[in-house]
Amino acid sequence: MDRVCTCDVSRSLRASSSSSLLAAVLVLGALGCNQNNSAPADADQTRSTTSLGEGRRTAALGAGIQFVQLSYATPQSNTSTVNVKYVAAQSLGDLNVVAVGWNDTSATVSSVTDTSGNVYALAVGPTSWPGALTQSIYYSANIKAAAAGANTVKVVFSKAAIFVDVRILEYSGIDGSSPLDGVAAATGTAGTSDSGPATTTNAN
Repeated sequence: MDRVCTCDVSRSLRASSSSSLLAAVLVLGALGCNQNNSAPADADQTRSTTSLGEGRRTAALGAGIQFVQLSYATPQSNTSTVNVKYVAAQSLGDLNVVAVGWNDTSATVSSVTDTSGNVYALAVGPTSWPGALTQSIYYSANIKAAAAGANTVKVVFSKAAIFVDVRILEYSGIDGSSPLDGVAAATGTAGTSDSGPATTTNAN
């Protein structure tokens, strides 16, 4: 089975064993939809948005590892609970990734769950910019199958967090037992984003 590696200023998820994918896949997917409920007009993609600031984007990455779908929620008021639904059907054995960001450093994530009963583990974080921003990434491997719109991810905070941004992604073709190889996280101010070196045990 293949594994996925995603990298940016604050996260890095999995290298591959046979078909490699070392790119900012999570970042590219997450930026496909934004807080203005818009997405770039790329070919061969589908997307939907609602007034609540949720959306979906699907794009094939080729053979092996596949980026299946993305949904997001960006509530515009302080909140202690955020729910985000996977719009498309989910396949047995895929990988769910949940990227959680918020505009403070006092709230913490208490739990990440979903209605399908998948179990989530922390991949990296919390990574914080003092007094301003925090981000963590969670994942669930070998997920259960779910019909379109049937699985909702629920993120609960220790208290109302400021301007929460939750992005949920699904990948296929990922190692179901050990999808996470290595992580890297960093914060700073610069013209380019750099998470620092992420050491992996599989070829990139």
